[in-house]
Formats: sequence, C-alpha cells, structure tokens
Amino acid sequence: MPTIEHAGRTIGFETAGEGPPMILLPPGGSSAAIWRPMVRALEGNVSTWAIHMSGFADTEAYAGEGPVTLDIETDAALAVLAHVPAPMHLVGHSYGGAVALRLILRKPELFASLTLIEPASYPFLDQAGEVRMARDIEAVNNRYIAGVRAGDPETAFSIYYDYYNGRPGGWAALPDEIKVKLVDVAGAVAQALEAVHASPTTLNDCAEIAVPALILHGGDTDPVHARIAELTADAIPGASLTVVEGTGHMVPQAYPELVAGLIADHIGF
Repeated sequence: MPTIEHAGRTIGFETAGEGPPMILLPPGGSSAAIWRPMVRALEGNVSTWAIHMSGFADTEAYAGEGPVTLDIETDAALAVLAHVPAPMHLVGHSYGGAVALRLILRKPELFASLTLIEPASYPFLDQAGEVRMARDIEAVNNRYIAGVRAGDPETAFSIYYDYYNGRPGGWAALPDEIKVKLVDVAGAVAQALEAVHASPTTLNDCAEIAVPALILHGGDTDPVHARIAELTADAIPGASLTVVEGTGHMVPQAYPELVAGLIADHIGF
C-alpha cells in the first residue's frame, strides 16, 4: 500500500479507481481497509483515497510531544491530499468524521462536498446544552481510557464495544480473532477518544461550511451519536440528514452499497 513521509513518521493510505477524487476517513478502531466494500460499490465513479489514522496499518503512531490531536491527524491527511487533485469529495465516519470537520474548516477550498457518518464530535453536546448525554459519553470513554492505561484493554473494550453497538454481551459474542485484533489497537483508540474530547471544532464553526453536506446515522444507533448527527445537520447550512434504518453506529460497514448510493446521489453521480 502507498505511503508518504510526514513530520518524521510514515502515513499510509489506500487508493483505487478513476474519476473525481473522494477522501475516506475511517472510524476509530479501524484502518482505512474498512472502506473496501464501499469502495467496490463506488467503482467506476470516483477515485478513492482512504487514509489510515494514527497507529493503524502503515500509519505510524504519533510519538511527538503531547497527545495526538485532531489537528495533528488533519496535518497528516493534508500531506496525503497534497498529491490529490482538487476539488475532492470528503467522507468521514465517527472519529474520521471529527477529523473531516477539521479538514474542511481549515482547507475549505479543497472540497466540493462533505458526507459525515455519525461524527464523533462529542463537545457538540455540551455546546448544545445536552449535558446529560455529554456526561454519559465522557463516562464511557473515560472508563475505556482508564482501563487501557491500567493494562486491562480487554475489559475496557468490552464496555466500549457493548455501549457503542447497543448490545450488552456483544463483546463476549465476538470471535476470539476479532477480539485480538481490537485489543491490539486499544491504545490507538484511547488516543483517538482523547483527541475528540479535546476537539476545538464548535457547532458555530459548522456554519462556515459552504459545500453540500449529507449527514447519516443508523436508525438503531445509540442516542448520543444520533443526537450529534442531528446537531451537526442543523449547524451546517443546507445540510440534509438521512437515517439508515436497520443498523447502528457502523452504518457504511453494515450497508456499503446503500451508503455508496446515498453518497453518489448526494454528489450527483
């Protein structure tokens, strides 16, 4: 897979297809490979550039001073995008959605459209006065981070996984090989959670976004991510909100062809 060097570390990405460029930013806990089924569904319409976030696949973990931040992730993505012709279509899911917001606010001239799938912009809850939800998600994420730091990533992931998937016992039911893969990236997920809680992006910032925007969330997702999607759609001028029934937080992984079709309609394929 292709890589570039940026700020003393390797940044990896996957690219496929021909046509107008589409940038894909994955959710926390996943490499850019998670987009492959949707990339296949988009084949023939766009060229896709799926970027691995810090600590996943060929992208080295951030080892600079202080914690990784959304702007550090954005800088790494921009180093890849320097090789991509503008204008681009930008798609981000969960953690990748929070990074996508930083990207489009910092470099709006690069992008022709924006699609956000359950962006993990947790500070939006406090900004909107949704105090109970804000405290709930902080508690879950802080328990996860504390568990990873205490050297018990499996217990931490069991809490995190069951909450985000809305299925008590969901972690216990996973095959052992999937659990092993997730535990291997537990530290990177903890860093990502710290980064989103420290995000400088505000709901007021979203009013500056001037490209067509589509916001998606699963009909069965948790109330926190559904509410953030609603708040984001309300904050971006002219944005449309679509609920994908029959799935939770992992919308494009559950229905890659459906989501590809929604994005294609959104950007006018």
